[in-house]
Amino acid sequence: MNRSFLPIILLLIAVGGPSCQSDQNIRLETDQSFEGEELYLVSKVLDEHLPFILQRPTFFLDESVQEKLSDCPVITIESFQHITLTFDPSTCPAPANKRKGKIDLFFSNTPMAVGEYVVITYDDYVFENHPLEGRRTLKLTAINRERRVYEEVGSDIMVTNPNNHSTRIRPSFTFEIAETGGNLSNLTVRGGALGRNRGGKTFEINIAEQKSFNSQCVTQPVFRPVSGVERWEIARSSTGNVVHQQTFHTDGECLTHAIIRLHEGVEMKKTP
Repeated sequence: MNRSFLPIILLLIAVGGPSCQSDQNIRLETDQSFEGEELYLVSKVLDEHLPFILQRPTFFLDESVQEKLSDCPVITIESFQHITLTFDPSTCPAPANKRKGKIDLFFSNTPMAVGEYVVITYDDYVFENHPLEGRRTLKLTAINRERRVYEEVGSDIMVTNPNNHSTRIRPSFTFEIAETGGNLSNLTVRGGALGRNRGGKTFEINIAEQKSFNSQCVTQPVFRPVSGVERWEIARSSTGNVVHQQTFHTDGECLTHAIIRLHEGVEMKKTP
């Protein structure tokens, strides 16, 4: 080999060496459309199980409780302070099964009073092929016959996609629930969250306009807001932070969609 070419070859190897980082990983770190898809999925996963975890313990004593929740979970009452919801697609006749595994609810006391907690854990729980791990802790800060308010404290959740890329979230949401006859009649969500995205970048969620949910849609396969705005600010090492915005809309009854406006100006429409 001509020795004059050796430095050039070594230089090409040196430049090409870091490319062992996959193109997909690079896109995860820099592609805003990837971030838009991720924020939509994470927001959906955080919301989809709210109808299961925001109920009073007595709600699960109702013999028709399966008819009031999607994917017909089997309810196991270990005690009034420990309730398990088991999702098994093979035993549920609903055609749109999206869940499998278990959600466990641990109540610090029943009946609950201001200052009491409900802790939510996940046992091999999967939603739309996305495993959910960790725990959520909700502190009851207000209660009467028709209204409850929970503050989310100390929660830490990880969502993993089918490609084994994970998103970590530490939510600090406030849930305000109105009830009629023991059933949820209105739900609003405020607050925000911190986290780390699939590309390893830190982010902050801020609910700029409170998210509202239609209580008539709790039995739908996916429980989604009918209004509200989320802002996601994602760190960038050299170019400054980027801010994406997700706005929720209703199309009538239980049909909804979200518009995600990326920092670069591109809009994405997502349903449900």
